[in-house]
Amino acid sequence: MDEPYRVLLVDREWAHHTLVASMIHRRFPEVALYSASSVVQALDRLSNTRFDLVLVEAGLEAGARAPLAQAAGDAAAPVEVFEMAPSGRTTAVPPRVTEVTQLVEQHLKG
Repeated sequence: MDEPYRVLLVDREWAHHTLVASMIHRRFPEVALYSASSVVQALDRLSNTRFDLVLVEAGLEAGARAPLAQAAGDAAAPVEVFEMAPSGRTTAVPPRVTEVTQLVEQHLKG
C-alpha cells in the first residue's frame, strides 16, 4: 500500500485553518492533512513525521518562519507560504482558497 501524501498546515487562526483544511479534504481526499498552530508545534511535527508539503500562512512572522523552513528543507519537504488576506488589508477575510488549492495540486502532480 502506498504512503499517503502528507501535508502540514501551519496557521495560527483556527477559523481560517478550519476553512482551509475543509477545502483540502473535499478537493483532495487522498491527502493526509496534519495541523500546527505555531512554529514550535510545526517543528515538533516535522521531527516526528515525513511530510510531502508544508503550507505556512504568511501572517507568521518571517523570523519565526525561518527555523520552520530550515527544518522542512532538512526533511526535503517543500514549504509554500500563502496569504490569508489581500496585501494592505488589516481586517480578517476568508483565505484565498483558490491559491491553497493550486499549491496542493501543483505538488501532488510533482
